[in-house]
Amino acid sequence: MAFSSSESSFPKVLGDPSVSHEDFRQGDDNSMRLKDTLVDLISEVKSAGSFATYGTISDFINPGLALNPIGPLRLPLSESDARSLILESRKAAFGKGKKTLRDKSARKTWEIDAKKFKFQNEEWVSYLDRIVSIVADELGIVGGPQAIRAEPYKMLLFEEGATFQEQKGYSDVLHEFDTRNEHTQMEPVKSGYRWVATYCLINVSRGPSQSATVQQIQSEAFTRSLCELQKGCDDKQRSFVFALDHQYTQERLQWARLRGKDYHRAHFMARHCAEPRKFFVFLANVEFWVETYVSGGNGDDYNPFASSHALPLDHSLHLMHLTDFEGNNLLPNSRKISRSALLQKTYYKERKRDSWFGGEYTEEGEYETIKHTYKDSVVILVHAESVIKFLVETGDQNVDNLCEKTESVQSLIERLTTLSQSGNNKTSQEILSRMLQSAHMFLPNDKALVRDTLLGSCAVAAAQLREALFFSSFVEKTSTSFDEKTFAGLGRVITFRDLGVSKDDIVKALKKVPVLRSIYDNLSSFRRGYLDENPESKDPTQKIHTDQWLHNILFQTLNELTGANQADAVTIASIIRGRSKYSFVQLVMYQGVLNFVDRFSADLRFMHALMVELLEEQSSLTGPKDYVRSLLRRISKTVLSNFDLGIFVEYAGKRARKHEVTLGYDGLYEGLIRRYYHYSRSYDTNNTSILLERIWMSVDEKLMKESVIPILNDLLSVVDISSREVRKYYELLVKAYITTFAPKLSEKPTDWARPEEKIVVCDDACERCSDLNKFLSDPKAERHEMSLACADHVEGSQPLGNLRYLAMVWPTRGSTDVHAWKTLKRWEEQNENRQIAATAALEALRGFSDAERLKKCLGPDYDDLMNFRNIDRFEEEVRLMRVEGQSANEEEIDATCVSLPRKRQLDDTPARRVQKVRRR
Repeated sequence: MAFSSSESSFPKVLGDPSVSHEDFRQGDDNSMRLKDTLVDLISEVKSAGSFATYGTISDFINPGLALNPIGPLRLPLSESDARSLILESRKAAFGKGKKTLRDKSARKTWEIDAKKFKFQNEEWVSYLDRIVSIVADELGIVGGPQAIRAEPYKMLLFEEGATFQEQKGYSDVLHEFDTRNEHTQMEPVKSGYRWVATYCLINVSRGPSQSATVQQIQSEAFTRSLCELQKGCDDKQRSFVFALDHQYTQERLQWARLRGKDYHRAHFMARHCAEPRKFFVFLANVEFWVETYVSGGNGDDYNPFASSHALPLDHSLHLMHLTDFEGNNLLPNSRKISRSALLQKTYYKERKRDSWFGGEYTEEGEYETIKHTYKDSVVILVHAESVIKFLVETGDQNVDNLCEKTESVQSLIERLTTLSQSGNNKTSQEILSRMLQSAHMFLPNDKALVRDTLLGSCAVAAAQLREALFFSSFVEKTSTSFDEKTFAGLGRVITFRDLGVSKDDIVKALKKVPVLRSIYDNLSSFRRGYLDENPESKDPTQKIHTDQWLHNILFQTLNELTGANQADAVTIASIIRGRSKYSFVQLVMYQGVLNFVDRFSADLRFMHALMVELLEEQSSLTGPKDYVRSLLRRISKTVLSNFDLGIFVEYAGKRARKHEVTLGYDGLYEGLIRRYYHYSRSYDTNNTSILLERIWMSVDEKLMKESVIPILNDLLSVVDISSREVRKYYELLVKAYITTFAPKLSEKPTDWARPEEKIVVCDDACERCSDLNKFLSDPKAERHEMSLACADHVEGSQPLGNLRYLAMVWPTRGSTDVHAWKTLKRWEEQNENRQIAATAALEALRGFSDAERLKKCLGPDYDDLMNFRNIDRFEEEVRLMRVEGQSANEEEIDATCVSLPRKRQLDDTPARRVQKVRRR
């Protein structure tokens, strides 16, 4: 819902006992009492802060001290400069009761008034402003740093052994901020000198102040009541909401831009919840939704609570925006929160609604429901132990999509990580640290992919914060692997010069899934993130070092993996493509590829896929192709001798669909198999007919129908038709194709048995279905009678079944039976389909691009094949060749098995052993 851009004070009643209206809060009497106490304490706050503060700033700036009449002095002071200062100084006074004393035995301290020294470094002014801003924040000064001015007071010099017990005169200057006269002490100077510059803070505003004593009492009472309220709440109560006096837009929802009392009250709650950290404090916008049904009246001044026509249906509290005190948004989506979180009695009956919609008059003569919206800007207090659940559960609670919820948690982790890296946001750092410690709270146990995705986000945060133990834990907890986004994130944040996590853990994460494709993608994502956004990558030397480290991991992977799959073929092609500008690195990677391919050369699915990828790589690669050609030549003989058309067609089609390549014919790249035939024949002419032989031996009926004719047509222009073996396998494949689609009509049934037309029985105990199947199986029964109910049942359970083959006559007036006759529809339908398939097959055969070359390949049987003649003879020839091929395969396998022991015996002769030793 759109948030109003105005900043107006709400006309609401907070805690007024004279107003008796419904309390929209929830809770028992004790919690209500504690809530009222907290509201009273917060409402009494006029300013927030401590009565004293101290701190250390590490990046000190030399102020450029100059003393009149000495001139500029360098810091730290030398012995001579210190003596010069003492000569221009007087003994510093100290207080004892109401007296001012100067006793050197009690104090070896010298002082110089502000009029005698100055600071000449221009950067000192901005440095001093930083200190004043911190002091104003810590003291809770009304109006912030703009309400005070720092003026030089004195310069003090402490000799060895000097002490600083009480500085006279400060209480008179600072009385507008603090009426307490406190003692200030320092440790004695053990050696050398201590130089101190003191300033007075001057209140330049006219606002009221509040005593430190009152502030401390308020603080203790607030902390005590809040903790007591939290103890009395159940586990679901994770937050408390205090409404501010003004409404703020999301852009102005930050502490520095709060107005009036809102500024001090928010600071009061934040300060006293921070130490010790029991609660986290956020700023937020909330909306109270009231849904009503009305029978009339819905103008701008309409009050849904006061109207006698209103019937409340529902009311709920929704958190719209959530920010930290610096205004950083932590909540991308809205969420519903319990009304028990409200601390104040927010009387919506006394308020004008901020917006509404609905209430339209419908065609049915009724009004639609109206949703009335009341808006508040609030401070939200969340118990430290519940802050993770509170933040993780943020988001639209009506969203059931697990992916959206996962993205919401990821986004929260990324925002907290970014804020933590700024260095000044301690709240985000602490929340993120708690989130990493409590990761189990938002990790689903039954969704491994989602779990690993969230663990990946946590791992990136841990690496960025240099939390080595957390990072190692998240790597161990992953079920499979981090996703691509995680590895890119790790590449962005991990610096090798100053590694905050274990390098072994990074390698373990990269190689978590022992699959080449997965590891290669992980390495690529890591490198992409490193090059894109990691500042370290701008250093050429460090970039080379990182690339070498990634290449080493990949090389180890190639030599360690124990399995390969078709996806790894794409990876191999990418590796040998050559991305490194260093030839030695590319050579080493190629050696790793050879080791990998040789180990899995018996995996036909992998080798076929690799052959396809290398052929495509060779045709598309514009740069050097030496490694591609070399590997293609190395695997070509193995693939050719074991070529399987089914594996080839399956992978080529899958690849084409993945890359959305236009297919030349069913499931294949146009020309791919032709290129492979041409390449294999270019280095060995004996391979002329081997590919056709392997196609013949591996083709099945499905491939025969879908792929054989397009493949033969594709190869026709490159095969050597003068080869007897080529013509032989062309003729066999065409004859097998023809006999598969020949229009052989089935014999006409000679009786009434129709077992192929049986219906699917809806239930084993169903007599209606069983009776009909008995009728269909009976060779003598032509007609069957059944009741109308039985016919309706059978037709209802078999809407698209075999009932279409029956001729059914439904009853007319005066009849209750349905008559069914058996027909020849199924026989006629089968013959018609066969004729259609045969016609299509004949058209495909006649569609060869070069009919003359085809005619030479097929020889004297060309005309018979083209006209579907002598089909029985062709069937017998094909059958005999298949039997002969199977016998040859079996003999080859037996010969291989018998020859292996014999070969081992030959290799083990003394002469062979001598040759092996010499080769070593």
